[in-house]
Amino acid sequence: MYGQITFISFLILAIVGCNVTPNSVSSEHNDIENNFIFLDTTYEMTLNYIGMGCPCPQWATAENTTLFEESLNTIAIPMDSLFVTLSPQTATTVNPFSLEGGNTSFVFTGRLSSNKYTWMGEDGSVWSNLVFQYEKVRVD
Repeated sequence: MYGQITFISFLILAIVGCNVTPNSVSSEHNDIENNFIFLDTTYEMTLNYIGMGCPCPQWATAENTTLFEESLNTIAIPMDSLFVTLSPQTATTVNPFSLEGGNTSFVFTGRLSSNKYTWMGEDGSVWSNLVFQYEKVRVD
């Protein structure tokens, strides 16, 4: 049986271990090694593609997208605590954008990483976010 992940539990999972501000590192740390460990629990998550022009995570729940947008004019919640990086389970896993309909909202079935994907922003700041490895996807 698939576990149903809620906004609150996703937010808690996403924020655990996140720093409120990124750690600055020198440019010699461009190669950040990422080895993921995925939880045994399978979740079904509805995620929206955001399409920001950066090497940052591009997927979030509708609630987390709204929360992030509302925070921009106030305390600015870091995007890496609300957004996830998607990873297909295998090379033959369906790409969501190959599905009919032209939507940017999809329902994914898969597993969350127990550790975080670490990446460096253009300004040299290091960010970390969860990875969702999906095995199935359908249009929402």
